[in-house]
Amino acid sequence: MFGAAAAAGSVNPNKDVQVTPSLPDGISSLSFSPRANILVGTCWDNNVYCWEVSSTGQATAKASTSHSQPALCSSWNADGSAVFTGSCDKTVKMWNLATNQSQQVAQHDAPVRHCAFIPENNLLVTGSWDKTLKYWDLRSASPVFSYNLPERCYALDVKHPLLVVGTADRQLLVFNLQSPQQPYKVVPSPLKWQTRCVACFPGV
Repeated sequence: MFGAAAAAGSVNPNKDVQVTPSLPDGISSLSFSPRANILVGTCWDNNVYCWEVSSTGQATAKASTSHSQPALCSSWNADGSAVFTGSCDKTVKMWNLATNQSQQVAQHDAPVRHCAFIPENNLLVTGSWDKTLKYWDLRSASPVFSYNLPERCYALDVKHPLLVVGTADRQLLVFNLQSPQQPYKVVPSPLKWQTRCVACFPGV
């Protein structure tokens, strides 16, 4: 079934639309605004790109910002006014789309692989290759809490009150955000290779 569709080449049952022009390097993350048809993508060329997506699926480039090294992750704030972006430069920046200005809001000792805003706690969580998970109150330059992971953070997802982290040693750490000081469950990944993406569904 899948092979036949791929062989046809021109089959496009979902009416997918390619974002053009193509970016100059690999895309490391994509995230849609929670409030509008705005798409943000991070790229290995150090840049973060923003597109407005029409009802027909056509994407129009609106703005961009940059890090000093490859950008690895992105996450929107609750009202869709700003985007958090993490990078190999070990920082997380908050990009205000209205002003097109960025400011650093978090720092690690190694590249930041994942970030996520938690509106229920009004905190930003960041996972890094320095083997730490940090929670940030944006009013402070220091993390409000830091947890030492067993290995580098390779995957992360948040659906309050659930947070899941996948690490380089193929472990899945499940946190209850009402008491995040320790994971309430650690599960060895059933997959043969390293975990690159996780998604949690607390209501299921």
